[in-house]
Amino acid sequence: MASELASVPGEPVHTESITSSVGFGDLPMDGGGRSQMVIETAPSGGSRKKWMIPAAIILVAVMLAAIIGLSVGLTRSNNDGNSGDVSAKLGGSDPMSPTQSPAVTAANLAAVTEYIELNQYSTAASLDDPDSPQSKATLFMAQRRIIPTDDSGDFYVYKWMEEYALAVFYYSTNGDAWTSDSDFLHPEFQTCGWFLNVEKAGAMLPQGALCSSPNPNDAVVNSLQFWDNNLRGTMPAELGLLTALQRFMSIADVISGTIPDTFANLKGLVVFDCIGCGIDGAIPEWINELTSLKYLFLKGNQLTGSFPAVMGTMTNLLDISVEDNFLTGDLSELASLTNLQFLYLEDNGFGQIIDEGFLKNLVQLEILDISDNGFEGQVPVHLMATLTTMDVHGNGLTFFPDTIPAAVNGTIIEFLTVHDNPLTGLFPVNTITNLVNLEHFDATSTKFDGDMPTELGDIRKLG
Repeated sequence: MASELASVPGEPVHTESITSSVGFGDLPMDGGGRSQMVIETAPSGGSRKKWMIPAAIILVAVMLAAIIGLSVGLTRSNNDGNSGDVSAKLGGSDPMSPTQSPAVTAANLAAVTEYIELNQYSTAASLDDPDSPQSKATLFMAQRRIIPTDDSGDFYVYKWMEEYALAVFYYSTNGDAWTSDSDFLHPEFQTCGWFLNVEKAGAMLPQGALCSSPNPNDAVVNSLQFWDNNLRGTMPAELGLLTALQRFMSIADVISGTIPDTFANLKGLVVFDCIGCGIDGAIPEWINELTSLKYLFLKGNQLTGSFPAVMGTMTNLLDISVEDNFLTGDLSELASLTNLQFLYLEDNGFGQIIDEGFLKNLVQLEILDISDNGFEGQVPVHLMATLTTMDVHGNGLTFFPDTIPAAVNGTIIEFLTVHDNPLTGLFPVNTITNLVNLEHFDATSTKFDGDMPTELGDIRKLG
């Protein structure tokens, strides 16, 4: 399968900062010429205000798309803004063409069920339940595909398994009630045609299953992405069968429950984005098996526990966003993630004493948000050499050093907020006046002695 997989085009960094820069990678096209556009934003310094999950992320994504011009990705044959060139999705002479659909008989259904069970795609218990997503997907496959034989070839075997797994996902998330059906389970389309460009606040965004190649003869699904599409249900274990998957995104949908252990099979997963889904339980101990993971976006869920020790080996990680959960513990497991650029931990229960060694090896870190947690000790001024944004408000910090490392002088930091900490002593004039690019500074509700110094007026950019 290695030759059939393409890298994720244009990896997304984050989707929350309106002041972000926007980039588009090479846009994969489906067989009908419809662009499979993924909007990507790179965070910049600025306020990380809380937002309402069901609408704000989508609105920001759409606004950014409009700013840079939708002609970048949507100027092909998709003039109707919806399904594109339908004829190219029909399969033709492709070996996976739906025209091979067998007649559904009791014997055929039993054979499909047996094939699924023997290959351990699903548990016997789930297949025995006639109302389960697995049983519904089995019936769908019995109506649609001839089960693979010894002569079928690896590609057909994988595509059959892929189609089954996606059907289970559809039924597990109440697909019949999706806002847009995204052409999922379309009787005439292959899996690479199971997506639609849907309108979000005036822009068209691709939603559904996106593939790695425009050629249906070697294309595999490498991305699943949905925005506020009324997905309601659980994340099925069968998604772990999609070993070609590189991006999973479900924003402002309700896919509750724990992260299935079968996700450990997704060695090529680069983006795991489930913001506001309602996932609960702990970050799994096997997460280090996602050896390609760069972007972990799990904001606004019900996660508990601490960062597992194995996360310290995940040196490919660039962005961790787990705000608004119930996570606890310290950040010692993250201290070796030397490539990490963005760390968002707001509104959890993390805590430790911050000193000069706190996260000192994160030399690529650009944004640090540890606000509304239980940290004590000092403001980590030693990290300002690389940061554009530091938000440490709402903790138990008591000391703001007024002597800073030489590397911090002239730093690029633009946003600094330390409010709602019991900081005491004299105001750190030397530290603050050396932050020449500072645009936003908030030290309200602290316990500094005296008035704010007049030297703050020397920082020209500070409004």
